[in-house]
Amino acid sequence: FSDSFALALARSFVAMGREIVFLCSGETEGDARNALDGWTDADLTARGAVDAEKAGALLKAKGCGFDVVFTSVMKRSVKTAWAATGACDSCAMPIINSWRLNDRHYGELQGMERAEAAKMCDLSAVDVAPPRLDCSDGRHPCNDAAYASVPRRSLPGGESVKELCERVRPIWDDSIGPCVMAGKRVLVVAHKDSLRVLSMLVMGLTAEEAFRLDIQPAVPLFYELDDSMTCVKNYPLDSSMLPSGGFKVCMYSKKPCDEELAAAFEAEFPGSFSFDNACTPATAAWCRGAQAVCLYIHDECGADVVATFKDLGVKLILLRCRHHDKLDLASCDAAGIKVVSVKDVVADPIGEHALSLAVCLNRRLQRASNRTRDDNYMLGGLVGIDFNAKTCGIVGTGVSGLAAARCFAAFGMSVLCCGPETLADEFAALGAKFVSLAELYAASDVVSLHVRLSPETKHMVDDAAIAAMKPGVILINVSRGGLVNTDALIDGLFSGHVGGAGLDVYHGQEKLFWRDWSKERISDQCASFDAKFLKLINL
Repeated sequence: FSDSFALALARSFVAMGREIVFLCSGETEGDARNALDGWTDADLTARGAVDAEKAGALLKAKGCGFDVVFTSVMKRSVKTAWAATGACDSCAMPIINSWRLNDRHYGELQGMERAEAAKMCDLSAVDVAPPRLDCSDGRHPCNDAAYASVPRRSLPGGESVKELCERVRPIWDDSIGPCVMAGKRVLVVAHKDSLRVLSMLVMGLTAEEAFRLDIQPAVPLFYELDDSMTCVKNYPLDSSMLPSGGFKVCMYSKKPCDEELAAAFEAEFPGSFSFDNACTPATAAWCRGAQAVCLYIHDECGADVVATFKDLGVKLILLRCRHHDKLDLASCDAAGIKVVSVKDVVADPIGEHALSLAVCLNRRLQRASNRTRDDNYMLGGLVGIDFNAKTCGIVGTGVSGLAAARCFAAFGMSVLCCGPETLADEFAALGAKFVSLAELYAASDVVSLHVRLSPETKHMVDDAAIAAMKPGVILINVSRGGLVNTDALIDGLFSGHVGGAGLDVYHGQEKLFWRDWSKERISDQCASFDAKFLKLINL
C-alpha cells in the first residue's frame, strides 16, 4: 500500500508540474526616458513603486505564495520584490540577493539614451560588447563596496550578450533551478536582460531569440515546467486573467431613480461604476474594466459599439428596459455577447400603468385634482364613460399586452387583440378575440399599444390610423414614442376624434424627460421644448 500510495503522490506531483514566476523591476527614471541604467543603482519612480504593488495584487488574486525569492543586489529590483511580496501577503520566506541577476553592464554607454547608444554600438549583437570601463574608473563595480565579496576579475566593466549569459547561468544551475526541481515556489525579481537569459534557459531558446522577447516592467511572467524541467507553457499575468470575483458592471445613462440599482451593483460586484452619460460610439470605451454593461432605452449599441465592447472583454449586456431598438442583436450574437432584458419581469406593472392612464383620462382625474387644488368642487366636465361592457383593443400580444388585457378585462371590458398568437391560449382564457388591426381600430373604445419600435411600426398611428379609430377613442402608449405620429395625434385631439391620449413615452423624449424643468428658466424651457410637446401638454 505504501509503495502504491507513494507512486500515486509522485504521479500527482509530476502531473501538477512545477512553476516559476519572473518579475521585471519597476520603472526607473532611466526607463522613463528610454535610457540604459545597467549597473547604475537607479531607484524606482513613483509609478514604478505603484506598478510593483499592482503586480503583487495580481499575484495575490491568482492565489500565489512563494517559498523563496531571488533578486539582484540593485535597489530597483529589491524594492520591487519587497512591494510585490508585501502586496501579495507572501513575506515569510528568504530573499536571496545575487549580483549575477544584475542588469547587463553597458560600460561607458550607461546612462545614455538607447537611440544615442545604438549609434556607438550594436547592442543586439551577441558577441559585441560596449566600450568597457577601466578598473580605475569610479563607475566600475570593483570600486563599489556592494561588490567587495565578489572576485575582482568576475566584475564586468561592460559585457556582451554572450558574457551576460555566462554570468547569469551559474545562479540558475546552482540555486534557482534546484529550488524549482525540489518543488519550491520560486519568484525571481530581476531586470529585462537578466530575465531574458533565464527565459532562454527555461524555454530552450537561442540567445538571439531570447533577446527579442518583450519583457515589460512589473508584469509577472509565469513558466510552467514538466518533470524534466522543460517549459510547457508560459504567459504574462494581467487583470483579465483574474478569477470571476473581479466581475464588474458599467451602467450608462444613470438617472436619479437609478441610484439604488447602481449602489446594488457596487455592493454585489465591487468595483462596478456608472455614468450619467448615454452610451454612444464616443463613450463606449468608458466601460473598460467591466465585464457587463447596463443600458437604458436611449443608449446606442450598434455594430461599432458592440465591436468596442468585444475588444474590451464585455461578455454581457443588461437592458433595464423592455425593448431596445438601438441594439444590434446580430452583432452581439457574432461577438459572443449575451443580452438580457427585463421584458418578462416588468410586464404586470406596464399593464397596470396602461389601465391607470386610461382611467385617469376617462374620469378626468387630473382635471378634478386641479379643481380641488383651486377650491373648485364643481362636477361639470368630469363625467366619463363606464368601461364595463366597452371594448379595449390591445395592439401587440406579448407579455405586456397580455398583462394589459388582464387589467382591462377585470373592468368588464371585451378585449380585442392584434399580433402574433404565441400566447393565444392565455388571451383566450380572458375571452379575448384575435382580429385584424382595422377591425380593432373600428370597434375599440380604448386602444393600448404594446409593440416594439421598428421601421415597420414607426408612426403606425398616423392620420389614416386615427381616422379608422372609433370617434372619442382613448389612445394609450406605454411602449415607444415613435409608434405615434405626433402631428396626427395633435390633429386628432383638436378635432375631438381622439377623446384622450395617455402617453408614457414621447418621440424625442430623450431631450426632455428625467429632468426637473420647474427649476429652469423659461428661456431654457422654450429652447428645449419642441412646439409639438408644448401643444400636447396644454391640450
